[in-house]
Amino acid sequence: MLGVLILFLSSSLIANTLSALLSQHLRHIGVMKLVGGRRSQIFTMYIVLILAFGVIALLIAVPLGGQGAYALSAYIANMINFNLLGYRIIPLAFAIQIVVGLAVPLLAGLGPVLNGSQITCCAPSMAICSRSKRNTPCLPNRASRLSSVSRSGSPPGFPGAGCISHAHC
Repeated sequence: MLGVLILFLSSSLIANTLSALLSQHLRHIGVMKLVGGRRSQIFTMYIVLILAFGVIALLIAVPLGGQGAYALSAYIANMINFNLLGYRIIPLAFAIQIVVGLAVPLLAGLGPVLNGSQITCCAPSMAICSRSKRNTPCLPNRASRLSSVSRSGSPPGFPGAGCISHAHC
């Protein structure tokens, strides 16, 4: 029961952390979409990030967890006058640790990554336009997203920059 609670709490921590990370990367995702990045590419990039963190966590946690479990077993065995046969790796326990260590972060991060990869290229500039309290019209032509300076004279993505219409993203 405690293990299920720990899995639930860790998955909610992962989901919240990824949501915060993706909200910080909103402008970066918008720029990637602007220069031609597809949803699948952005999705894959963040899934690989989750897997990399999962592998790093496994490389740290599995050996330390095994040593900690053996030390606890040795302490308890000493308390009840019992002899252990030595440190062994149980293949089933090892496999379960790997599956859970990779699957839980992936499943917990799937929702935030799906939402983050659906961001259009206009979302960051629309947020900036609304924060600057200017109703700048969206630029209608496709070449406008390739120019370095918009109609207002500001670089794209800065306050006062013209927003690009959603149809071109």
